[in-house]
This record gives sequence, C-alpha cells and structure tokens, in this order.
Amino acid sequence: MTEIRAFEPTDAAAASFMVMAAFHAAVAPHYPQGGVDAFTAYADALPLARRPRAGHRTWVVHEDGEILGLVELRLPAHVAMLFVAPAAQRRGLGRRLLDHAAAFVASQEPRPDEITVHASPNAVAFYERSGFIASGPEREKDGVRFTPMRGPLQAFENRR
Repeated sequence: MTEIRAFEPTDAAAASFMVMAAFHAAVAPHYPQGGVDAFTAYADALPLARRPRAGHRTWVVHEDGEILGLVELRLPAHVAMLFVAPAAQRRGLGRRLLDHAAAFVASQEPRPDEITVHASPNAVAFYERSGFIASGPEREKDGVRFTPMRGPLQAFENRR
C-alpha cells in the first residue's frame, strides 16, 4: 500500500536517487548539458535535505519503505519538483502527490488562489490534465527549459 508522508532529511539520498532516475529517463533528453548540470545540482541530496529549512514543504509517496515519488512546494504555492520513479509511473502517484500539495496550499492563511509550476517539456500535458494552463511561452534559464503554468486552487478542491 502506498502512503504519502512528510519528507525527512534522512530521505534525501533515496529521494535524490529516485528524482535523478526519473529526470534522466524523461527530462534530461530535452535539456542541453548546462540544464542537466543545473538540475543535478538542485536535486542533489544535500540541497534537498536543506530546503525544508528554507521554506519548502516536501512530501514523498512510499511503499514498503521505498520512495516512489516526491513533490516539493516552494511556499506559498509553487511546485518546485514533482517526480515519480519510472517503474511506478501510470499509477496515479503524481496526481496524488499534486493533490496532497494542493490541499496543504488550501489550508494556508492567507490562502493563495492558485498553484504555479515551471513544467518541463515532457510534463506540460500532465499539468494540463491536472487543471493547469500555460501562463506564458516556454522559456529557458541556465539550460533548464520550462513552461510557466498556473492552476486555480478551486480545480483541485473540486476533485476531492
């Protein structure tokens, strides 16, 4: 049975390993080497373990102790990372993680009206199916390609 729980700093190595496996399988082919390097530095275990102290909220979905996915929220309402292990994809885990993060955002005061994300090229369709719309054209920063997107918080509440 899969469960979502708060990320602990002791999860950092396993979570980083899972994120990098998913990144290399689906995202890295869309990035120049500079973007791969920038993302690798961001998703490394040490910075991942430190970000909760910098105002990020992170949750993992796990099964029998194995981390299968992760969502990281930069407060107040920006999805900084959402990854599911390649072997665990197509099981609804990404949607569950996103809904979990949205429920957290909805509980905050003041309550944001929307959630934002910088979607990688391969993830735009997932976010569109999840209720997000592009808020601008694709961009590139430090080799990292993304489409800025926003999703009304009410769209997530309507799914619950």
